[in-house]
Amino acid sequence: MKAYAVLVVPLLLASPAWGQSELKTPPTPSRSTTPAPTSTHAALTVEGRVLVGDVAPDFDLTSSRDRQVRLSRQRGDWVLLVFASDRDDFTDYRSVNADLTAIGVRLLGVCRDNPQTLRTVAEKNDIPFEMLADATGEISSMYGLYDGSKRCCIPGFLVLDRRGVVKLAVSGQQVPPTQVLSLTALTVAAP
Repeated sequence: MKAYAVLVVPLLLASPAWGQSELKTPPTPSRSTTPAPTSTHAALTVEGRVLVGDVAPDFDLTSSRDRQVRLSRQRGDWVLLVFASDRDDFTDYRSVNADLTAIGVRLLGVCRDNPQTLRTVAEKNDIPFEMLADATGEISSMYGLYDGSKRCCIPGFLVLDRRGVVKLAVSGQQVPPTQVLSLTALTVAAP
């Protein structure tokens, strides 16, 4: 049985203290180029954060259904973008996927894994939504949700409106899927 932190969020969208609470709104994305320490080749490291109100950075990743998913092509739909440190964390979202679909939200999971492994996990655990393979961690890093020392995604999620604008961002905490559903429903219903 997994342990979860209890999350109490009173109207995050209108709260002026959003950036000062435990659920921190990350700073503006930045990009830096860092040379590889023992190589003659330079390695590009993309580091950033995404703020509420920003248009979500676009990406193109291979899904557990063996197709390319471009985030910008999801515009027109609300999107719940869930980052997980372990692919098995997505099995918990099976229970809320139908409710998300009913309120018009498409769930996409992102973790640092390869597409073949994600496809196997999806088939084995009957996961009804697409998981996206961020094998290098570049996309997670671009969203400020990558731990380079552990080489894994940091748990978090973003709710994107139909124009791809971030309406809610929570990072650094594993939130139970039922609470993610509640927060997403409140975000979608907000004016």
